[in-house]
Amino acid sequence: MTERAAVAGVVRVRVAAVAVVGLLAALAVAFGILKASSSSRDAQAPEPVVTAVVPLRPVITGLAVGSSGVWASSESGGATTPSAGGLLWRIDPATNRPGSPIPLSGGGQGIAFAAGSVWTVSPEGTRRVDPKTGRVLAEIEAARGSEIEGFGSALWVGQQRIDPATNAVAAVGSFDGFVNAIGPEGTWARSDVLERVEPRTGRILATLRRPGFTPNAIGLGGGSAWVAYASRSEWETTVIVRIDPKTNRFAGDLVVLHGRVPSALVYADGMLWLLAHNEEEQGARLTQIDPKNGSVVGVPLHLTGGTPGLLVAQGSTLWVGEDLDQGTVTRVDLR
Repeated sequence: MTERAAVAGVVRVRVAAVAVVGLLAALAVAFGILKASSSSRDAQAPEPVVTAVVPLRPVITGLAVGSSGVWASSESGGATTPSAGGLLWRIDPATNRPGSPIPLSGGGQGIAFAAGSVWTVSPEGTRRVDPKTGRVLAEIEAARGSEIEGFGSALWVGQQRIDPATNAVAAVGSFDGFVNAIGPEGTWARSDVLERVEPRTGRILATLRRPGFTPNAIGLGGGSAWVAYASRSEWETTVIVRIDPKTNRFAGDLVVLHGRVPSALVYADGMLWLLAHNEEEQGARLTQIDPKNGSVVGVPLHLTGGTPGLLVAQGSTLWVGEDLDQGTVTRVDLR
């Protein structure tokens, strides 16, 4: 080898070494940026923190939020000694304490807040209650059942629309099942299928079927409708699906979760919150899901008391109702 060739070889080795070092440095910088970006996203996500557990009385049958506070309905006799009566409770978010329960003859199997009033439903009918005084303002015997949903001035009891201006049944829908979600993203009913209905007449606007799955819960927010489907063939398998209200069509599966049966789904603080349980674990878990990419954010919050199955959102606060054993309402703040 000539001296010139030897020098050229050394130069090539040095250049290659410099290139490798440069590449490693670039990778390190890129990884650092990605890691910082990921940490930034995690830092922006709200963290669920249990701030209060409000003891009421089993069996809690419904939860609703309104301008006057958080409302819960329960059977007055409890799980072991049920009676024909029911109780209506108001929880003050400022103190996390319930007021004196309001007795309801005939029981209260569901609750909603609409048109400035609290509404309860039972097999005897629907009652309108003044949230300030607790006085029953109207009784609608024609609207009976256990399912009730309200939003703004809209109120549905099962398949019947109630007009708060007249306190009477104004329309009967042609859909199966019952109205389960009302909001800017539409009025939605569920049974074995999912149906979007016309908000005044109850006429079916669209029917969405997912073979092998049952729609267990619906959440509205962020310009979309979100549905938590439970698999009929794969036990404890949940699929959350996005629906585009502009087309009334499925817009894709967001995430598939195993080991959970969905109970409730809400949209709050830009995130989806799924309340779900399984048979091998006490209580339920509250899972935060990013609606943009379907990723599970953080570790699901384990709520160990009884059988939580009710979930409502009030701004940056979630309220979880234990509906069978203990009769508690848990406050979860999103920080």
